Amino acid sequence: MASISVATAAKIQVHPNPTTDILTINIGSFTNATIKLYSLQGVLLATKSDVIQNSGTIIDMSNYASGNYIIDIELDGKTTKHPVVKL
Repeated sequence: MASISVATAAKIQVHPNPTTDILTINIGSFTNATIKLYSLQGVLLATKSDVIQNSGTIIDMSNYASGNYIIDIELDGKTTKHPVVKL
C-alpha cells in the first residue's frame, strides 16, 4: 500500500498526544477514511470506518495500558502512521 504524501499527512490531526483517555483524529476534508489502532506488537485493537470529513473521530483509550501505540489512517488506498503515547 502506498504512503500518503507529507503535505496530506500534515493536514491530519491526532490529539491530544500523549493522551490519558480520549484520542481525537481529524482527517480534514478527506473522505473514505479508515482508522486503525495497533499495539507496537502489531495487534489490531480498534477500527473506525466510514470516518466523516471535517469532524473528529474519537478513540477511547481509557481501557488500554500505558505505553506506545500506532494509529494507521487509510485515505483512498494510501496510508499514514501516527505514533500515540497513552499515559
